[in-house]
Amino acid sequence: MITLSFVGNLGDHCLPGSFLRSLEAAVGICPELAEKVRVRFAGQKSQRARKELSQFTFPRMVESIAPMPKPAALDLMRSSSALLLLNHRGFERYIPGKLYEYIAAGRPVLVFGDGGECASIVRELDAGVILCEGDGAGLATALSNPDEIFTKQKSRSTIEGWLSRHTRRELALRIVELLRA
Repeated sequence: MITLSFVGNLGDHCLPGSFLRSLEAAVGICPELAEKVRVRFAGQKSQRARKELSQFTFPRMVESIAPMPKPAALDLMRSSSALLLLNHRGFERYIPGKLYEYIAAGRPVLVFGDGGECASIVRELDAGVILCEGDGAGLATALSNPDEIFTKQKSRSTIEGWLSRHTRRELALRIVELLRA
């Protein structure tokens, strides 16, 4: 079983519809994915997000989970095959805090939407796979070959080093240094 988890806020700024349509296309290409893949959406959901989840053609593949305390969310992330990051075009210059948490969880990240800062970071760290929005065939390939696609992370020490250089404290200190210069 392949378990993808999205952990966080599914607001109107971050709707799952495009991903779900690509997942439907992936199942059309590889029907066995309907039995092999589960996608968990944990956290708050806007009314529009709940509607998009309820309209998904393969409801057994999707689980909607209520918001939970951070320790439970971290456990959910660590128990996942991969973590889903919805990287819509409007996020090109935005790095959500969840990306740092996803990387720290030590699970591969499936970035759905190429481009922008998030995709660059995941590429730099070989921390998962990046798919273009709407790429049902690419999603089918990734989910059909999870060992090949989701295991190409750099060493844990490389990722830990990157994380230590990108804490809020370290980034704030760098900004102060730049302003002083």
